[in-house]
Amino acid sequence: MCGYLAAHKNVKIALCEKTDRWARNLSDGEVVERLGLELHLVREHLVISATASTTQHLQHEIGLVIARNYLRNLRLEIVKGMATKAASGLWPSSAPVGYTNVPGRDRSIMPDPVTAPLVQALFRRVATDRCSGRQLTEWARTQGLTTRRGGKISKNWVLHILRNPLYMGKIVWNGKISHGTHEALVSSTLFQTVQVVLGAPASKGRHAWALNGVIRCSECRGLLSSDAKVHRRPRADGSTVERRYVYLHCGGSGCKRAHYREEFLDNAIADLLRTLAIEGATSAWLETELGHAHERELASIADEVQRLRQQKGRLERLQDDAIEKQADGQIAESHWQRLNTRYQTEIDAIDARLEACSMAPPRDMFLAAARKPIELLQRAADVWVSRNSPLKSEIVKTLFIELEVADGSLTPVYRSPFHALAAGVESGNWWSRTGSNRRPPECHSGALPIELRPHDARNCGKVRKLTREARQNFRRGGGF
Repeated sequence: MCGYLAAHKNVKIALCEKTDRWARNLSDGEVVERLGLELHLVREHLVISATASTTQHLQHEIGLVIARNYLRNLRLEIVKGMATKAASGLWPSSAPVGYTNVPGRDRSIMPDPVTAPLVQALFRRVATDRCSGRQLTEWARTQGLTTRRGGKISKNWVLHILRNPLYMGKIVWNGKISHGTHEALVSSTLFQTVQVVLGAPASKGRHAWALNGVIRCSECRGLLSSDAKVHRRPRADGSTVERRYVYLHCGGSGCKRAHYREEFLDNAIADLLRTLAIEGATSAWLETELGHAHERELASIADEVQRLRQQKGRLERLQDDAIEKQADGQIAESHWQRLNTRYQTEIDAIDARLEACSMAPPRDMFLAAARKPIELLQRAADVWVSRNSPLKSEIVKTLFIELEVADGSLTPVYRSPFHALAAGVESGNWWSRTGSNRRPPECHSGALPIELRPHDARNCGKVRKLTREARQNFRRGGGF
């Protein structure tokens, strides 16, 4: 009503039921004074004009404040209701592109038979083809994708669609995520793949570069960073052909080769990954040998546990014996405290080693963990040559600490355990050992604990027998 009165200034008298039917805030109430109206509020028995009394103006202003409070409360209730609806899995607003509102009380959403296939095709195109935002926008326009009101779709609108979790069945409202009851247009796997391609979370100028922060320049040891250049060439029919070039360049000064084409480094890494592929027979043999080695390790751990438990039992008996001697007055309080502290410290150290031994994985878990790097090397080359796969960055950062480029060749520095696997592939010697009879190294007196070292032992094969006095001294806690 205020808008109508402002547009028709020839109206001088207005008739309204009550205050909140024509105004909802104090600024609307100023229209009467600004236009010089004579406002009749029938139910409130008020006539507001330039000649009205101050009491009538006060009653009118109180009505405006109440109307404003009503509007604020209504807004809060609407926001609360929309949040409750979103938490229950129902989309609380107008349906986005690809969906349509279902008539009814809940006004849920369902896939639109016209635009839903276009949105699905848009997601698939991003996941399989390397396209710029401009190319995606032009493709969406040619397919007939528009805004909800039928307007021309923009690049930001396309990116908003591709980053909206609603299309994989989740509702994000006021920062909270809930599972929607509507039908998802794309799977969660496809949605996450698209986010990796786009470089989520969204930020201006960010791309998902696969080789950023991994390759170093051999001249200055600086990391190479990626940069994209787009060359546009007009066609005779008025359309534009775009070709995207990606370069990796080094910011260091004095480098002979300041930049490299991404295709060159991409092919070099592909060749490197092909050389790392482990044959099926070799991987099966490795798994068998690793299983045998793990069994030997478990047997060694079992022997270690038994030895530690025996040592712990001996220390506990010594500790109990010291307690009895202190209670009988055979040893002083200070001497008992020193003995008890020493025994307890050694017991705590044994408990820590026993806990570490108990964390040894079982055979199935160990082999499953050992199988993962072998399987990754077997399929890394195939994944890499797909070029558009979002796993390229993950492969590079998993396999390599860094790659050094010099004179057209790459020198890799592998992460563990890939450095051992790469050495085995290169040399063919997977299970290196010093000899068929793996004897332990020669022992020496310094390798023994200080309490067990012989006083004048010249080698480990001539250990002097302890005297009776030394054994009694040890039982009393005084050492050898």
